[in-house]
Amino acid sequence: MKSEDELVAEFKAAHADTVRLDEELAAARRRRRGAGEKLKKLGRGTSWMARLIGVTPQAVDGFLTYHQRRARKTHEA
Repeated sequence: MKSEDELVAEFKAAHADTVRLDEELAAARRRRRGAGEKLKKLGRGTSWMARLIGVTPQAVDGFLTYHQRRARKTHEA
């Protein structure tokens, strides 16, 4: 069994990893949204984009309109 010191170190390292990965995930989502918006301006649809990344068109629409939905929720609250 690991000592308490080893478990504390593992706990802290795992937490640091989750913080780092959350930041990386947020950045990747911003890049995906930005590229998707540009593709949409070029005339590409959500179905086309969805096929490229293996998700549903609804998922693409969801991440493309994320900020619009979030702004509406803020105004409704």
